[in-house]
Amino acid sequence: QDYERAAELYHQSALQGHIGAFGNLGRCYAKGWGVPQNDEEAYYWLYLAIEEGYTEPIALKDEVADKLSGKQRKAIEKKAEEWLKSLQ
Repeated sequence: QDYERAAELYHQSALQGHIGAFGNLGRCYAKGWGVPQNDEEAYYWLYLAIEEGYTEPIALKDEVADKLSGKQRKAIEKKAEEWLKSLQ
């Protein structure tokens, strides 16, 4: 499997607002599949997915959230909310 290519395609789709891609890209960042492992990026994309109604990655989002401070989570959530507003 080509995780790097998959992550690239998920990223392209996520930037176009595809909800499933949000969750898949978040999973890639959480696990380090095709991209460097990054809890902040993982939380960002997983948060977007869940906010948009894709609830499958809730457990992973919670797992990643536990690795971040409350201040980090709030900043990421604010950034995500602003980006969602820009899509509308």
